[in-house]
Amino acid sequence: MVPACWQAGVRAHHDILTMTQYSFRVTKPRTSTARELFGILGSCPRASAMQREWNAYFEREGIDAFMGRYPASVKLLPERLSEMFHFDRRAYIVCLRLQKAILSLLDALDSSAAGEGRADIVINGGGVITGYFLGDGSPENMYQRLCHGEVAD
Repeated sequence: MVPACWQAGVRAHHDILTMTQYSFRVTKPRTSTARELFGILGSCPRASAMQREWNAYFEREGIDAFMGRYPASVKLLPERLSEMFHFDRRAYIVCLRLQKAILSLLDALDSSAAGEGRADIVINGGGVITGYFLGDGSPENMYQRLCHGEVAD
């Protein structure tokens, strides 16, 4: 006869294994609290080139920042926005396939995104997630305009 406490332990272990199978991978938090984190959200044809361009810009300008890539689907958008808030990511470049779907999940929309009906940039401004449509994903333009309050209408 198996003791009841052992049976409960086996059941709990089984439940943990089952839950693990259905959980999503959460990206790691940053190791440097001074480093600004940015990301490319979803799958873009030029994602690797954009990432290289942004990281080269940060290095050239002496900015302690990193542009990463975060896989996403429409289903995973809430999780990625939650990570943006909890891990203090500054901005996401939103790939085309997700630009309309993300609108309903944002705290605010700039007039550019509202007028275009999609957001290609999402900014975490002190915990308020705002969508913008800039059309120009160059780091020189976006970093200055969005991360330092120089957004021109």
